[in-house]
Amino acid sequence: MLKNGQIDVLSDVSYTPERAADILYTSLPMGTESYYIFISTNNEQITF
Repeated sequence: MLKNGQIDVLSDVSYTPERAADILYTSLPMGTESYYIFISTNNEQITF
């Protein structure tokens, strides 16, 4: 809808170079994203 001009603003769209070719991103950050990985204490394959 954004690309078709049916809406003007769309929040929470992660930046990618492909998307940046079609839409204008703000230069100011809108928020942050955090990712967490939970593993078993017995798992020795994943380390810091």
